[in-house]
Amino acid sequence: MLIIFTLPLLLLVIGYSAFKVVKSIISKDGSHLKPVFFIWILPVCLVVFGVINSPKSLDKSDIVGTYEIDTEFYPGSNANWQNSLFSFVINEKHEFFFYEKLADGNFKVIEGKVEFYRNRNPALFRIVVSNPHKLIDDYPALYRQRFDFYYVFESSFGNMFYRKVSDSTANKQINKD
Repeated sequence: MLIIFTLPLLLLVIGYSAFKVVKSIISKDGSHLKPVFFIWILPVCLVVFGVINSPKSLDKSDIVGTYEIDTEFYPGSNANWQNSLFSFVINEKHEFFFYEKLADGNFKVIEGKVEFYRNRNPALFRIVVSNPHKLIDDYPALYRQRFDFYYVFESSFGNMFYRKVSDSTANKQINKD
């Protein structure tokens, strides 16, 4: 419906602008270009502003990396505690590794797969694990910002905010006694 209104308006503005430019060239009077300038300055500024403030584009390769709890959302002891205990890694093979640090310093690792259900920008995925975990959200919410992004997992602790901290997918050291 919007195109029905905007297309004729756009054609009218282009025609008027072309008329004024031709009139300016023929008469050699630059004053005919003032209306053209004022007509086009707002749309050009809006397009530039939109491009500058558009959210980060994400494809499958951008998602690969190590994620940790972002303590900036709700700073304090609870966020620090979550940050020290929970993280996850997504590797190039779309494997998912969730790390939970245990009291003895060892890591409990829950393995799964990342299945993309949206292949265009932004690439969205679901996490498939064989044994569901109360802290792993099957469909994490993606929030994009201008230069970065983060995921929110709904869990038994409430929302957990994970931000990518590294492109590295090296697995954490697992202590074995």
